[in-house]
Amino acid sequence: MRRILLIATAIVVVAAGLGVGAYSVSRGDEASTSAAVDEALSKLETTDIPLVGLGEASPPSVSRSGWKTNFAKRLVQLSEFQSGGPGKDGIPSIDAPRFAPASEIGFLRSPEPVIEVTVGKTVRGYPIQILIWHEIANDTVGGVPIAVTFCPLCNTAVVFDRRVQGRTLDFGVSGNLRNSDLA
Repeated sequence: MRRILLIATAIVVVAAGLGVGAYSVSRGDEASTSAAVDEALSKLETTDIPLVGLGEASPPSVSRSGWKTNFAKRLVQLSEFQSGGPGKDGIPSIDAPRFAPASEIGFLRSPEPVIEVTVGKTVRGYPIQILIWHEIANDTVGGVPIAVTFCPLCNTAVVFDRRVQGRTLDFGVSGNLRNSDLA
């Protein structure tokens, strides 16, 4: 990531040195442009330019307030997590979703994406346009309590069985990120 930022900075430095607001490469100039960018990069990497605000600053710390969780039981280091902005349950989950036949839903257009969940003979569709705002739906499908999760940062959905050791759990948003994705 730092190399990409440095390359982008080098291109801006080269463009500024040429006195133009935007810099474009015409055919045949690639070698000289590449040499100019490499030269600018070598100067940037040997100077002490602070990169605060360009990903070098410390990320916000993980919030553990409001949790009834044993943080000693984990597979990854807590240092891999950072705050994603809203805190725990700062984005409300859907805890009692309502459904209607597809023919009665006017706000969905074909081929709009939905997360389809099938349990036994029961089929449900969870529209991405709704989950993008809620990220989690706690539901029961075909008698199985499930959590439908959607990460708008990486465009990924995962469905979980909400039963753990004989208890049915309700899931919510953690407010934390890991590798720039929901945690």
